[in-house]
Amino acid sequence: MVRSLRRGQSWVVFLCALIVRLAATQLFQGLDAPPDAEANPDQVEYEQFAHQLSIGNGYARANGERTAARPPGTSLTLAPVYWLLGHSYLFGRVFMCSLSALTCVLAAAIARSLFGRGVGWVAGIWLALYPGHFYYATHFLSEVVFGFWLCLSMWLFLRSFDRLRAKPAGIMNASLDRLEIVGCGAALGMAALTRPQFVLILPFMTLCLLGRGSDLRRGLCMLAIQWIAAGSVILPWMIRNHSVLGRATITTIGGYTFWGANNETVLNDPRRIGSWIPVDSLIDDEHPVEGDEVERERATYRHGMRFVREHRADMPLLMLMKLWRLLSPLRETSNFVVFLVFAVAWVITGPLVIAGLWMIARSDRKAFLVLAVPLLVTLATTLVYYGSIRFRDSVAPVFILAAAYASWHVAHNLARRRDAHPLDSELQDS
Repeated sequence: MVRSLRRGQSWVVFLCALIVRLAATQLFQGLDAPPDAEANPDQVEYEQFAHQLSIGNGYARANGERTAARPPGTSLTLAPVYWLLGHSYLFGRVFMCSLSALTCVLAAAIARSLFGRGVGWVAGIWLALYPGHFYYATHFLSEVVFGFWLCLSMWLFLRSFDRLRAKPAGIMNASLDRLEIVGCGAALGMAALTRPQFVLILPFMTLCLLGRGSDLRRGLCMLAIQWIAAGSVILPWMIRNHSVLGRATITTIGGYTFWGANNETVLNDPRRIGSWIPVDSLIDDEHPVEGDEVERERATYRHGMRFVREHRADMPLLMLMKLWRLLSPLRETSNFVVFLVFAVAWVITGPLVIAGLWMIARSDRKAFLVLAVPLLVTLATTLVYYGSIRFRDSVAPVFILAAAYASWHVAHNLARRRDAHPLDSELQDS
């Protein structure tokens, strides 16, 4: 009966999310439309790299140039669809919508595992309807892929963690247990290949695994398996880049992003402070960017670090504005309806996220750590690079869990108070 209810919940959440995403894609883009460079130029390269992978050209541009200009996770996830079904924008967009809908199912499963079925319902439906999540399914962007891999890793981690605490011995003897642990590490590896900064999640797993109530030896064994699995996903790509580019890296875009966010133009422009600009406008005789792909990225990092050293006094203000752009409800768009919908959704959700995290921190240390780590990594990335609603929405499946927890408990407490003081009794007493 319980399994039947879980399956029913999963199907309702999935179908609700999928319908919303397919409808939004058809309405705003067209299900068979190519990537919209005006909406976001990043998606053009993600989709092109996926196509090149699917036809056997490797991670390369259309002219055959092999590169690491983008983290490969998004393209690696999309490429099998093109390999199996052909280079079809329709298949690609339906796949992105389906992956986003599956993320809603995983978020509901995580919430159910941590907080019960009621919170699972709220989290799944909330994420399915949250504009900051379904918007990205209308494009070929990394947010969809990253959210899926992150939620899959979190779900598998929780299952592994619960088995670790429930079984007094022999956890590593069960093939299913090992499969879940390996799957968790592999999913974290794919999340890191999609958003490289999230490799920082791996060390924080120790906080949960070595917490009170868990076995130290088995916890370390589980952690080692996760690291090996994650490394088996990440290292081949880094070895490829060392062979092709001369540097073992995940991507060569980091320096451009760092300098684009930390420069005098951004600092002195009230409309841009805390955000980012393309570095093309920053290159001059004093700030050259020359050489091959790796050398150019190193040059951009040097220019960015030079700015930071020379403007230490300005960095607190710059970081504060980065945080504002991360947390602001004001989305930069010329479409007033989109602006209003996103703003209202975050104004409602944001305070509940804070309340939920506070309530969870007081009642469940494990759950708090599971939710807090991705949010802290996002915060650290913002302070180093720049602030964007897009960064915030990339971890929407995580903060929606906190908001769902808070809203569920507020509603539950209100219902208990109503039952404790029925209206009939009050009328009789009066």
